[in-house]
Amino acid sequence: MPFLMTAEMLAWAKEKVPAVNLDRETERFCDYWTGTGKAMADWPSTWRNWMRRAQDDIERRGQGGAPKSDPNDTSWIHEGGPL
Repeated sequence: MPFLMTAEMLAWAKEKVPAVNLDRETERFCDYWTGTGKAMADWPSTWRNWMRRAQDDIERRGQGGAPKSDPNDTSWIHEGGPL
């Protein structure tokens, strides 16, 4: 049985995980869980958690969602920055 995203899931993703390529990540999600053979009690919740992790990874790499920081920016020194 194929995994189908509902309109509610798509709306959630648009708001909560804007940098995630939903087609690619959902394909990864389906391949992973098909490969494990595990059944989950709540597939939409499992999918949302997967997408949150994907968004977190993107933000950590500075590829969307969160602004990139410039390693050469020393303006924080004069602004009472991180120290």
